[in-house]
This record gives sequence, C-alpha cells and structure tokens, in this order.
Amino acid sequence: MCFRKKVCFSVGVGVLLVGISGCSIGGSGGELSDVTAPDTSEKVAISSENSQKVLALTVGGISRIPLTIPDIPDFNFAELFAASLVDYECEEGGKIELDDIDSSGGWVTFKNCKQKGVTINGEADVSVEGSRYSVVMDHVHIQDNRGEAMLDRVYLNRNGNDFTANFVSASINYDGYSAVLANYEVSRTGTTMQINGNLKSSCLGGWIGIHTNTPIYVVQNSCPDAGSLTVVGSGSSSMDIAFNTDGSLSTSVNGTLDRSYGSCHEVDTLIQSCR
Repeated sequence: MCFRKKVCFSVGVGVLLVGISGCSIGGSGGELSDVTAPDTSEKVAISSENSQKVLALTVGGISRIPLTIPDIPDFNFAELFAASLVDYECEEGGKIELDDIDSSGGWVTFKNCKQKGVTINGEADVSVEGSRYSVVMDHVHIQDNRGEAMLDRVYLNRNGNDFTANFVSASINYDGYSAVLANYEVSRTGTTMQINGNLKSSCLGGWIGIHTNTPIYVVQNSCPDAGSLTVVGSGSSSMDIAFNTDGSLSTSVNGTLDRSYGSCHEVDTLIQSCR
C-alpha cells in the first residue's frame, strides 16, 4: 500500500518545499483521481482583456503554492517512529500525537503544532524510508504570518530535494496570492519544475487549466529562465507563456503575441489584481 497509516497534524506555511504524490514508497497512485477535473463549461474564456489576470494566477502560483506544504523532514518522523513515542511537544507550542506506529510509518495528529513560525492542524498518513517521505493529507490547515492554506486532500512524495505534490483539492491565501486548486500537480527534479492542473480565482470567475510544455528552469530566489506553459480556458481559448534565458517572459493569447515582461517580478505587481 502507498500509505500504511494516518497522520493528523498542525503545521505552518512558508516552509521548505516538500513533495506529494499518490504513489508513495512502493505504492500506486490510483487515489489521484479522487476529484474530477473542472468541466469545460466551468472554465473562463481567455482573451487579451483578462490575460494579465490569467498570467498572475498562473505564474504567481509557481513560487507560492509549494510553500504551503509542511516541511515533513523538519519533524524528524523517522526518529519519532523509531523511538515509538506517543506524543511530541512542538518547539513553539502544541503537539503531535502518534498512534499505531512502527519504524516505517504511523498515524500522526498535529494539534496546534507550531515550529519555525508555522502552525498546522489536520490529518496525514506518513511513510518513511531513509530520505524518502510519502504523505497523504486530509483537511490540513496551515498558517503563518504570510497567510494560510486549507489542504483538503494532498499527496506528497519527496526524495531528498526532489518532490512531487498533487493538490487534489486545496485553497490558499498566501503572500497576496489567492487560488482554489483541483488536481494541481507540481514536481521538481534538480532545478527544473513541471506544473499541470487546474486553478480558479474569484477575479476570473472560472477555472483555467495549466500544462507544462517544456520544464521550467528555476534557481532559488531568481526568475525562471527557461521553459514554457500553456493555459487553457473555455472553448478553444488559450495562452502560451514562455520564460526566456534573460529572466524575461512573454505571453501569446490565442496564437497572437500579447505582452512581454522584463522579469517575473513585474508579474508580482499583477497578483493583487487577481484575488
């Protein structure tokens, strides 16, 4: 089985990147079909009039959405499981309750657990094998001084610094960025990322679908300088986003060049317009 036991926890936002996937250590990813993707009729039509909002929702999530995932290795679950502890007092208050555990995993409950300024409440099923972690989160609430996230169903898989995270159903309001996610998967291998899935924001009035054409190259604290995405709306409407080697990016709407931006930081100024 992918996930042997269940874990409940409270953890904060703004921590290191962690991976999520329906296919955990030695498991299968069948659970990823839990939520049906938004129907075409629920998607918004993409045009030059709303292209900046679409861009803000798409690119703004690249850096912010992964930050809403708790840094599972920070809790040293491997050591907690090996020691067969029943309770663990979190560094800044709250606790983690562990039940039905062994050295490879357990059922964990985070109750207002606060570490590194992040507070988490919720449930998760954790499996550990060396540096590899697999987690299923159910109705996990995460909060820190930059915002909060509700992870209704998220699958994590992390191996060292590489990860895959599938937000089957989630909503975030973090660092000025607000979005609802459905079957939104982000994966990172080395310095490249891929994003595929669905986002919605009240400013658009509907869903958009995102597909990675070529992996996005990202170095920490810098703008992407390679890669491309296609954003799909209702009907045949779409927007292509290209990240260039100098850190700039350009957009094309329905096959026609739309706008160019000197860097991803210019897109950050658009985020407040799409919340």
